[in-house]
Amino acid sequence: MPETVTVGLHGVQLKRFEQVVAKLLTHITPRYSQLPSPPHPLQEWKGTGKQGQIEDPVRAQRKQNQIRSLMRCILSLIPEEVLSIETTTKEEEKTYTIVDFGGGSGHLSIPLALTLPQCRIICVDLSAPALTLLYEKAKEFCTAGSVPEGVTTATINSKELQATCISNLFTFHGPVQAFDFHLDMAVALHLCGEATDVALRVAAERQASAMVLSPCCVGKLAGDGGNPYVFQASGQNHSTISYPQSSKFCQLILGTAASANKYNRKVKTSEYSNPAETTNGVVSDRSDWDALAKSADYSSMPETRTPRNAARRTAKALLETDRSLFLQEAFQYETCLTRMDPWEASPKNDIILAWRRASRYSSYHPAKMPADVLCEQDILQTMNHLLSTSNEKDRVQCDTVDWTKEEEDEIRQKIIEFLESQSGSSGVLLFPTRMGGRKRKLIHFVAEQMHLAHWSHGKKEAEKTVAVSRVRQRI
Repeated sequence: MPETVTVGLHGVQLKRFEQVVAKLLTHITPRYSQLPSPPHPLQEWKGTGKQGQIEDPVRAQRKQNQIRSLMRCILSLIPEEVLSIETTTKEEEKTYTIVDFGGGSGHLSIPLALTLPQCRIICVDLSAPALTLLYEKAKEFCTAGSVPEGVTTATINSKELQATCISNLFTFHGPVQAFDFHLDMAVALHLCGEATDVALRVAAERQASAMVLSPCCVGKLAGDGGNPYVFQASGQNHSTISYPQSSKFCQLILGTAASANKYNRKVKTSEYSNPAETTNGVVSDRSDWDALAKSADYSSMPETRTPRNAARRTAKALLETDRSLFLQEAFQYETCLTRMDPWEASPKNDIILAWRRASRYSSYHPAKMPADVLCEQDILQTMNHLLSTSNEKDRVQCDTVDWTKEEEDEIRQKIIEFLESQSGSSGVLLFPTRMGGRKRKLIHFVAEQMHLAHWSHGKKEAEKTVAVSRVRQRI
């Protein structure tokens, strides 16, 4: 089993997920690129001009920012020869196909169809009510003669796709892995849990040239986590994917090589029997992965940019790095990670971009985008907070704590007053219980700076506190 980092820079005992993050960061550093910016007039989606169905203006703005961010990524990966094609009304000439997996009521599919009339857009979803809503929304954009009278389906490979009022927009009602048509690009906005991994396999096995994926609900990837949304992707209520997926993460987290089963040609329950507890006949402990997945599944908007949440954002970055490495290893894609703009568009703001290797890239292609400095600072901040180093020059100077100087001074003064009241070294300062993990970590931090002994005391959450003394001793 790989080495475990249990104590951070300041001698503070790390949480389980922090130990996993620290261990992984000694071998892997996630890399982010800036969000692609295709040139005018396709710089970004400008909206439909129609009133949306989200009444809360804050939520509506966040959803619009999510769609704009994905549109920028999608436009950057479409071949320039496709973008240069003039709008055609002939269905047989719309050969470039973009599939929106888990597209629901068309939040992304409808803008795509309106922005790219030269492409065929297919929305895949298992929810019939959601697709019914998509049809109703599409009617708002219909004009007389936009769809020939009597046309309700389009037939491809003798299988039916449902047509909509928008001539280049179709739907497929069924689980993700049942989609068996040609596609050029796969997109997915917040496809829950392992559904993202089912979709990327379906896309790769159908030789998609590009993918744009914004995963969601990664806590459901934990082995002991309930996942009711699996049904929405696979039509069944049990896991079909083993985690972690890449060879690098299997080695670092499980201590085993990745199973060849994960590179199968079809997504079938028998082939993805899950979980990774048994890999190549070796029983492995995946509790580290579960801790990583649960910590990465955060949803608090106020903590989107806060220093105290940097470790959890880094956990999410590592989890998406595992997916990216899997795409590289299993299907020979090139990949990069980016984030929505602004970050506050969603707590689940990571985007995975994948594309087949090509000899030439446009200037706004993801492969040519510069590094995202803010994302890198986020990860470096976590490294500074969790990893100790013998050379202070190796440390990046940035804010690595999530408390104020006033809070530090308050704790330091309490410790000083206690020490001054003690004649010998036998006294132990026991702080009150029910302070919360953040306050306990602050006490550890200050005590370490003062070169004092400090340790956690109490087993149950209501009993947990911190003890400080000149020398460690039994209480």
